[in-house]
Amino acid sequence: MSRPPRTTTAPRLRRWGALVLAVSLPLGVAGCRDHEDGPTANEIAVPPNQESPQLALGDDVELPSWGYSATCDQPRPVADSAGLVEPDPLAGDRGVQFYAPAVEDVLCNLSGVQSASAAGQYDEVDGIRTGAMDIGVVMDSETSEENMRAVRQAAITAATEQGLPAQGLVVDGITIILTDGSSVKGSAEGLTAGGAETLTVEGIHVLDQLRQTDSGSRWSVEVGEEFTLSTYLDADVTAAGFPDDVAAAMAESTKIQATTEPVVRQDRVVVTDDGLTLTYAPGQQDDLSDEVLEDLAELSRTDDVKEVSASITTDKQGRPVLKVRTRSATPAKVPDTDARVGDLETSLGELGLQLDHKVLGAPAPLDS
Repeated sequence: MSRPPRTTTAPRLRRWGALVLAVSLPLGVAGCRDHEDGPTANEIAVPPNQESPQLALGDDVELPSWGYSATCDQPRPVADSAGLVEPDPLAGDRGVQFYAPAVEDVLCNLSGVQSASAAGQYDEVDGIRTGAMDIGVVMDSETSEENMRAVRQAAITAATEQGLPAQGLVVDGITIILTDGSSVKGSAEGLTAGGAETLTVEGIHVLDQLRQTDSGSRWSVEVGEEFTLSTYLDADVTAAGFPDDVAAAMAESTKIQATTEPVVRQDRVVVTDDGLTLTYAPGQQDDLSDEVLEDLAELSRTDDVKEVSASITTDKQGRPVLKVRTRSATPAKVPDTDARVGDLETSLGELGLQLDHKVLGAPAPLDS
């Protein structure tokens, strides 16, 4: 499965971190690197797209850090002779992080693009670099299928014009996130083993079809070893008719046909009810009773619980299991969930379901 840009945790600091390093080089590490190779405060480029609007995100939309740190109204520092900016000039030869501002400039000038990240890492052995760069863009939620398709070709062309493939740096994965929280992820190669296009035709086309169903608050498509379509609903899981809402959303997803059907396809409906998240596969909308749904909702409202996620899966013997993960609101305290979990286990037993429950983000209990 295609992975998201591998630098999603670090780039929030990369813009200003790179600038701080540039200003401080003469004071601290000027002897380690020629200051003229890096950007200076006077060399910062004009923002590539000053008309780009501020990110106007839908409710509860969470972007990876690069979505904010690489907005198109931010200045891009001047790259080195290789077309790169390396935030850490002392990184050595292994796992060197970089981003390519010229590639980001090109992406920012595409219609609908509000944020663009071209970032990755490389190893250098005997003067030869080997590495990959992931592309991430945030686009307006009303952007067209054609505009989304333009991202891959623009990224490939810009990287080639910068000579990055000749340096051993290839464009790897592409993530397109819309401001309503919808997304599509896939390989920049864009082809399956059989030669059928995936990201530019299958993934983006299917996402566009999902958006037209109006069956959820947002949607996502992941193209890789598996083809995963997800519809996200905001709903009260204890309300009358809730299973029907899940079934309707699932029906809209499963009726969408890809141009070339993948070997492995997964359709999911992901329901959010405040701190509770339920993930359904086809045909599972009636597998949880009202009592189980109420118990899960109560568990999510327990003191010191941040969120609860649940999905129906199977154990090694093929028996149905409700997998529940409770995340603690504070790392220093284990929430008291015993009573709620006991009620849940009883309700599941009436359905012949096993419970797999774990608490995350809290200290492990001490052995006696």
